[in-house]
Amino acid sequence: EHGLDVTLVLDDGEKIPAHRAILCCRSEYFAAMLERDFAESKSREIAIHDVTRPVMQIILQYLYTDAAYIPADDLIGVFLVADKFNITQIRNQALEELGYCTSCSSHYIALPYHSRVTANIILCP
Repeated sequence: EHGLDVTLVLDDGEKIPAHRAILCCRSEYFAAMLERDFAESKSREIAIHDVTRPVMQIILQYLYTDAAYIPADDLIGVFLVADKFNITQIRNQALEELGYCTSCSSHYIALPYHSRVTANIILCP
C-alpha cells in the first residue's frame, strides 16, 4: 500500500487505489492521461468510465504483475478495456481465451458490451 498516489473512480463510485508510476509505465493510455497537461495529471482521483470493478482489478493485476487470470465471464470486458487502454498482451490473452485468433484478419464479428460499446474482433476462418 506504500506510495499509492492515485485513486481510480469507477462509474458506480467505487474507488481503487493505485500507483501513478506503474500505471504510466505499463500503459500508454495512462501515461498520456497522467503525464501530459490534462486535468487528470494534477488530480489524485481519476474517473474511469465503462469499466466494472472485477475487470479493472484484472487489468491492474496484469499491470502490476505481467500476468492475470481472466474468468470466463470477464473475457469480453477485459478485451474491451485492454483495447481501450492499449494493453496489447492482456487484450490478446482475452481474445485467445475467447477462441479468437490474434494474427488473422479475414473475418470480423461484433460483440456488445454495456449496451453502448461494440468492438470488432478478428475471427479466424
